[in-house]
Amino acid sequence: MIQVFWRRRRSSITNCLEWPSRVAVRRQAIGSRSLRFESLEDRRVLAAVPTGFTESIIASNLTSPIAMTAEPSGHRMWVAFQDGRLGVIEHDAMQSQAVYTLPCDGSGERGFQGITLDPDFENNGYIYVYYTAAAPSSHNRLSRLTVDPTTQNTILAGSEVVLLDLPLFSQLPTNQAPIWHMGGAIHFLQDGTIAIQIGDHLNNSIVQNNNSPLGKVLRVNADGTPRTDNPFYNPADTNPAGGNDWNGNAPGDIDWIDYVWASGLRNPFSGDVDPVTGRYFVNDVGEGSWEEINEATTAGRNFGWPTTEGAFNPATFPNFTNPVLAYSHSEDSAITGGAFYSGALAQFPAAYQGVYFYSQFTSGNIKYINPASPGTAVTFATGAEYPMNLEVAADGSLYYIARGAGAGGAPGIGTGTIRKIQYAANIAPHISQQPVDLLVSVGFDAQFTVSAAGTTPLSYQWQRHNGVEFVNVPGATAATFTLSNVSMADNGAQLRVVVTNLIGTAVSDVATLSVTTDTPPTPTILTPFVETKYAAGNTISFSAAATDIEDGTLGGAAMTWQVDFHHDTHSHPFMAPLTGVAAGSFVIPTIGETSANVWYRITLSVVDSAGLKTTISRDVHPVTSNFNVLTSFGSGQILVDGQPHSAPLTTTGVVNIERTLTAPGTQLTPSGELATFVRWLDGETHNTRTISTPASDKAYIAVYANASDSLAFLSDLPVSNEPPPNGWGPIERDTSNGEAAAGDGVPMAIEGVGYAKGLGVHANSDVQYQLGGSFERFIADMGVDDETGAGGSVSFQVYGDGVLLFNSGTMTGSSANQKVDVSVVGVQVLRLVVNNAGDGDGLDHANWANARLIGDQTGNQIYVNFQTAAATVPTGYLADAGLVYANRGNGQSYGWSVSHADVARDRDVNADQRLDTLNQFHVGATWELALPNGVYAVTMSIGDPSFTSTHTLNAEGVSFWDNLTLNANQFRQRTMLVAVVDGRLTLDQGNGPKRGARPNYIEVIPTATPVAFPLALGDFNADAHVDGADFLQWQRGYGATNAAHSQGDGDEDGDVDRADLTVWQASFATTYPAATAATATTLEVSSATALAASLLTAEEMMLAEGLGQTPFRLTTLGLPSLFASAIRQPSLLRAQRIDQALRTVAASARHAAVDVDWPSADDGEFFASASAANARDKAVGRLGFGRFNCELSDESAPSIDSL
Repeated sequence: MIQVFWRRRRSSITNCLEWPSRVAVRRQAIGSRSLRFESLEDRRVLAAVPTGFTESIIASNLTSPIAMTAEPSGHRMWVAFQDGRLGVIEHDAMQSQAVYTLPCDGSGERGFQGITLDPDFENNGYIYVYYTAAAPSSHNRLSRLTVDPTTQNTILAGSEVVLLDLPLFSQLPTNQAPIWHMGGAIHFLQDGTIAIQIGDHLNNSIVQNNNSPLGKVLRVNADGTPRTDNPFYNPADTNPAGGNDWNGNAPGDIDWIDYVWASGLRNPFSGDVDPVTGRYFVNDVGEGSWEEINEATTAGRNFGWPTTEGAFNPATFPNFTNPVLAYSHSEDSAITGGAFYSGALAQFPAAYQGVYFYSQFTSGNIKYINPASPGTAVTFATGAEYPMNLEVAADGSLYYIARGAGAGGAPGIGTGTIRKIQYAANIAPHISQQPVDLLVSVGFDAQFTVSAAGTTPLSYQWQRHNGVEFVNVPGATAATFTLSNVSMADNGAQLRVVVTNLIGTAVSDVATLSVTTDTPPTPTILTPFVETKYAAGNTISFSAAATDIEDGTLGGAAMTWQVDFHHDTHSHPFMAPLTGVAAGSFVIPTIGETSANVWYRITLSVVDSAGLKTTISRDVHPVTSNFNVLTSFGSGQILVDGQPHSAPLTTTGVVNIERTLTAPGTQLTPSGELATFVRWLDGETHNTRTISTPASDKAYIAVYANASDSLAFLSDLPVSNEPPPNGWGPIERDTSNGEAAAGDGVPMAIEGVGYAKGLGVHANSDVQYQLGGSFERFIADMGVDDETGAGGSVSFQVYGDGVLLFNSGTMTGSSANQKVDVSVVGVQVLRLVVNNAGDGDGLDHANWANARLIGDQTGNQIYVNFQTAAATVPTGYLADAGLVYANRGNGQSYGWSVSHADVARDRDVNADQRLDTLNQFHVGATWELALPNGVYAVTMSIGDPSFTSTHTLNAEGVSFWDNLTLNANQFRQRTMLVAVVDGRLTLDQGNGPKRGARPNYIEVIPTATPVAFPLALGDFNADAHVDGADFLQWQRGYGATNAAHSQGDGDEDGDVDRADLTVWQASFATTYPAATAATATTLEVSSATALAASLLTAEEMMLAEGLGQTPFRLTTLGLPSLFASAIRQPSLLRAQRIDQALRTVAASARHAAVDVDWPSADDGEFFASASAANARDKAVGRLGFGRFNCELSDESAPSIDSL
């Protein structure tokens, strides 16, 4: 260990901000000198910048600087510190004291986060700040301060005006004590509004909910009120008590959705607005893989977190906006600063005009992109010490904060600096940070460092005074010079450095080395122990002892503790410095970072009476485990912590950390079947669940059912009388009949209503289908297609097994459409007939629109019409007049998330009352209908009789239409299968605009309970391994009915039988494809018959045929071994015959030259010995009750005698 002790002369650093309350230094006189220890972090090294640029240190010894903003005058800069202090730099000199302190909670990554000046700052003196307020309890806040116009560098007392309070952390729906992912940057946009960048607060499950402010950019007026032109603003919204106003607003108040400008962000810590173009970039710190620069210039953009991160295929996520730039963590991570270099800035060369600079906290790189072509990033500076918050001053200089240590308030006390990068072609060197006096113990190394600026390249030469003059130290030609293993002979040595470039020379101040025989303290961390590991929720105790040769035992008064949370390549503060104690403890949270690549670092610093300090640390790593998430059909998609993954997924996590699992309500199998969520295998019925990472490997299986047979469109089914008779050309599928050629139809429409599915025919036509009694209802809309105008006259008949089920009567091109809804229970042949109504077949283009078959119905159908309260309710329908969700008193509960009575319409234009009425979605609103969980055939109609409208409409995540524009009096109808998994059918319009989707009516028909997909995994005990233990689970459940998967029902048919063993075998073969040895496993079967039935194909098992007094045979099958291990041993079989029960034990392996010997039975019978080659099919005579022996051996292992 190198211990370095510094003494700084008063003239060594001119711009130094020290906070006495936070920095305590002990001094001891040595001779006539006043000496003090300084840490290694105090010696700052400049970043490497391009030729022609220089970097200088403007302020140093700063603790947790986090943001800054420059005045337009160019003379002053305001600096935010995380603990709430506000500092001022004037003419590149930091004032020695804070000018204002906010009432701030600065723990973790909370605290003073953002600062910006009013566009009219020079006249009104307004400074806007964003910080974590401590009272009444911790929450984030936007406030305004006013600069004292007299001093121009202080804040008027009592001038803080609170503009916006975000929800108390304790009121958040989950993770009610977040300490990370605050975001916090604030900017004025060109229109004079304020953009507030808010992180997800470790609550990523509600980021995609626009009724939450988390993971958003909020846009407000300068007084903190939401802009009325925000994309989701709707002053008419009135949320009910207990509705989406979880932030505590009273019903009818402005909601968070009214503030939202952009969404889908994780930790938008920094960004900038281009002063010339107005482009607004938001930097989002990524999770495990990607960093993003997003453009939020346009209203309403959703950047996808947590559904996706990094660049994506727009076809996959059409409602999300791709980043301007996304880059992998293999390249860089933790984007913490951004600045456009635009406007009247003439300092940097022309190539830099208009670029966007951004900083990387972990790598120390500052890069830039050209916003016009952002695909390529260029490195500008390297070696910056944890850079963040870039700021361009009025003179074109680029300032940035160098944090000097990890994130947050705890690390790096006094390590922060503010740097300035300038461009000038010919600048002589100058010393920006002088070498300082050092106090070093005998035997330790002394390291002197200088920081210099000027046109590169710079060269260095250290010199030492020999009593007469300064002479060069050989080989000391770097910015740092180390004098190793100092002795008392080095006491009083004086050193300096000469810095030169092609323009000139600079000579540093003289630094003096003082050597002392005093030694630094020796601390020891007693607890936690070196190999201590933690699980979430554990209490970690820490304690230490320290001794010093000169002082003896040092107590807690000499100690300072600090705890940091490390994640991957960066860290977060966890526990702020704790001084004056020798022991303490902290609790590991159960909610937070879900990565397994994390740990806590406990750091202890001990200072002796001479001011000598020793710092040591101990890392505490987590206990981790794997858990698997998969679907019963073996593939598909699963969301973990809100992010989609392909199933099956194996995830490693910290034990007891909470994770969120979501199984989509519906998804397609690889073969195209519609899979609907039923439950989780362990009984959880909600598709979204929260788990604690288990202590041992475990599988979470989402059970899906095949709903493909619940709904069938006739246009997707083969006809049984191919080709069916048709009056003009062939029948058409999903279009009108058209003309004589095949495929010449157009999208079918009846009286302005368009349909995506159906049969287009021409009288006279006769279309037949073989149903085989598999369906319960036939439903369709009928009419003459609009392509004929008012022409044509037809009649529609429906027959079931030759019996007339429906007759429409004559219909013409001017007739309203009719609907057929008939039972087809038991029907084998369904026949659809269209006749010409007796007046010839001219223009008789007929549509069986949306013709569909419904499987066995399990409940009552529900029809709801969207209308005004005064409008006539169509026969058979329930009325929805735009009221908030409630029990309607008509046997159903339904309604809107916010009142829509203001946008319900009855147009009095269309003769069909169902189409004449409508409602219009407010931004972010939903409509819900209470239903039992299950699969439903949902029919929707959209359109407006009087106005052009654009529609996006989803039901339980199933897209009916996406951005479909319809003219006035034009409509669309569609039927889709929808799975309800949370007790409510939910309609939404995604990110659709105000008064976007306009539904006319909804029809909901329950379908048959679908048959569950056979589980593709034989993991019956759900430990994430398919092994012998699962075989035993199956064996114990063999023969059970109404059984669960945990009993061995692998195919989910309710019975535990041989088919389930096949499921296990297939999964086992995938898990252990090349097993060659085994561990002992006990197998129990109730009878020899069951044994024969269940073990017929099992490897290395015994096969029994017969029972009781008849002969049966015992066989060892020469197939690959079931149970794998590295132990090479002969196969071991044991059979017992006790009270008519046959029990077996099988252990291990099949390999060459195993000898099998059946020496005797306890009733005296003898069985001849034979090799494995000729004894696999050994006939065994009549056995009495009792036991028999089997011996197996080979050349490589001793024989095994088994009873």
